[in-house]
Amino acid sequence: MMKYSGMISVVFGLLVNLLLFVDDASLVLGLTSVIPVFILGAIGTVIAIFGFLKLSNNYLRMSCVVGGLLNLLPILYFIFLIFAIG
Repeated sequence: MMKYSGMISVVFGLLVNLLLFVDDASLVLGLTSVIPVFILGAIGTVIAIFGFLKLSNNYLRMSCVVGGLLNLLPILYFIFLIFAIG
């Protein structure tokens, strides 16, 4: 199960990006707030970090890095927007 942590994190990252940046995707699921999406992104980031620390194969570690970036970048973008708007 641990060797699939990178791919699970990538799937979470793609889902986070779809739910944050595509309005129709959040409407289909009935999400009116971004908080559940942030929680999903945090879970995906934790899975990616945990997989990166536990795996020894370089290709699997790179998939964890990609998954972590896919989860972390949209969340950091929205946090920056919240602080920039004030």
